[in-house]
Amino acid sequence: MIATTPGSKAIDVEVAVDAARRTFDDGGWWPGTPARERGRILLRAADIVRREHERLARMESLDSGKPIGDARKDVDEVVFMFEYFGGWATKIDGDVQHLSPEAMFMVWKEPIGVAVGITPWNYPMMMATQKLAPALVAECTFILTPPEQTPLTCLELPKILEEAGLPAGVFHDLTGFGETAGAPLVGSPKVDKVAFTGSREVGKIIMRNGADTLKRVTLELGGKSPNGVFWNQGEICSAGTRVFV
Repeated sequence: MIATTPGSKAIDVEVAVDAARRTFDDGGWWPGTPARERGRILLRAADIVRREHERLARMESLDSGKPIGDARKDVDEVVFMFEYFGGWATKIDGDVQHLSPEAMFMVWKEPIGVAVGITPWNYPMMMATQKLAPALVAECTFILTPPEQTPLTCLELPKILEEAGLPAGVFHDLTGFGETAGAPLVGSPKVDKVAFTGSREVGKIIMRNGADTLKRVTLELGGKSPNGVFWNQGEICSAGTRVFV
């Protein structure tokens, strides 16, 4: 069974990190899994989401308060993300460059290790899948910290991926608040990568704290732009506050 770690205590974070670290480092479970099989797992996950589309959309709508039509489109995007990155599994390659008849170099791509995704409340399942799917296809183990305000559809992801054939220990769903779940993950020396979507203020904290252990950090932070403010009730990082006429 795919490990899910409900709770918000520091010990739960350590359990999740240790399991993800062990699964990645010991080998034979996920790193080294043939690319075709990794791709098939994500494609099967897409089929499962498609099968459960209406149930997941209604769950997303009830949890986040968004209109059911918007929720259905979000679940469509979840299907697309699993299919898109599933197709990339067999297309991750390196490069060889010849500098001169006497010199050449080779680029070899390897999984970074244990990756963490910290996701926002406005597009819960879609944003989680945007971070989860590419990490899995790149052979990383992954820890998701779903938004505490809207976690329900994110908690469906372990069930979906288990049915799709993802090995145990590869994906961990860790509920909790930023101070008790997100912050310990960012500070852990056993975590190699953090991807965060949220506010500028929290993004700056993650960048500072991640520097202590030389983490790879990817930040998608809130902003304003001149366009319609009412898309998704204004609960979107590109919701504009002004219109140019």
